[in-house]
Amino acid sequence: FWYLSGLSVLTFMVPFDIRYILLYVSGLISLTFHTASAGLSGQYLSPDQIFIYNPFIILTLSFAAVISLRIVFDKNLNRYYEQIRAAERQNRDIANQIRQPLAQLKALRDQDGNIVRLEVEEINHAFESGFRITLQETKGQEVNYLFNFIFRNDTNWNDLFIIDPKQQAEIFSPVLGKWFTVHILWLNQEICFCFFNDISREKEEIKLLQETKARYLTLLQAIPDIFFVIDRDGTFQDVVFKGQETMHPEIAEVIGNTIFKAGFSEMMAGKIYGCIQKSIDNDTIETIEYTLEVKGIFLFFEMRLARLNENSVISIARDITRRKKAEFELEAAKIKAEEANSLKSKFLANLSHDIRTPMNIIMGLTKLLADPTLSDFEKDEFIHDVEQQGFA
Repeated sequence: FWYLSGLSVLTFMVPFDIRYILLYVSGLISLTFHTASAGLSGQYLSPDQIFIYNPFIILTLSFAAVISLRIVFDKNLNRYYEQIRAAERQNRDIANQIRQPLAQLKALRDQDGNIVRLEVEEINHAFESGFRITLQETKGQEVNYLFNFIFRNDTNWNDLFIIDPKQQAEIFSPVLGKWFTVHILWLNQEICFCFFNDISREKEEIKLLQETKARYLTLLQAIPDIFFVIDRDGTFQDVVFKGQETMHPEIAEVIGNTIFKAGFSEMMAGKIYGCIQKSIDNDTIETIEYTLEVKGIFLFFEMRLARLNENSVISIARDITRRKKAEFELEAAKIKAEEANSLKSKFLANLSHDIRTPMNIIMGLTKLLADPTLSDFEKDEFIHDVEQQGFA
């Protein structure tokens, strides 16, 4: 009984090894000694003995059964551990193939499930080469200490992982001069994966784009034109203007509205809509002039539309009221000049007619005076007539 109890404890606690054989041999020796001391050796070794009551057979069969079960259990357990090790090797190979730095973290928890320590368990090759640190230097290190040593910034990693956990965050490393996005993935209560993605180039490109946008926005604001972005349906998507707030206070509310609700007449809105479709479909620059009533005053605008993309156009609206006024004034002056020129021509024609008639009479009378047969009385009458026509 005591040997079988010891065998049971050994079976549950220890894999199969030489200790099982030693226990079995010591059991046989002990049974042999006690049966010999009791004078029962002949009885237990007799062929007439009932084998189910033979302690030697019971011990041998029990050991054989337990050892067989333990061997099968050890094989299955080894196969299970081998699968785990294979999965770990596969995960390690996959992690090493990932180009982004990867750290596998392990959380140590208390009885209440709270994390008392978060330490580094594994890192991949990209982590080693990217941050110039080896697995031996990081394994078992506390996360907050290690990451603060690597990145040298003011990030509280305990807040990021434990107190106020996040799935993604952006950090900047002054010592590396780089921006990173940190992706945090908890596999279970103990294992956490932490990916680091270098976004320094994207940050630099975004900064350059923002500077370019600010520069072009300043340039656009310096131009006294109004810039619109209008989609294919005629909806205002964006607007850039400067110095127009007092004159056009409704422009600030134009985004989101359509050209059919922006103060245009129905006919003019239809023409603008047609120009939008034509500019997008044909990739052409369309020009249209329109009038708009602002504070009871009709203003003239010239709108040019150019294709921005397959769904929108950029529109430049320029106030041409002064130019139109100058054109109208120039046209009026032209008409007046033409009228004055016409009156001048009529005046000269009349004047020429009025001068030509008496001159013809004078020339005729002068020829008559050259006639030698005229009497003195007739000559005096002709001379009087010449004088009268000259004064006329």
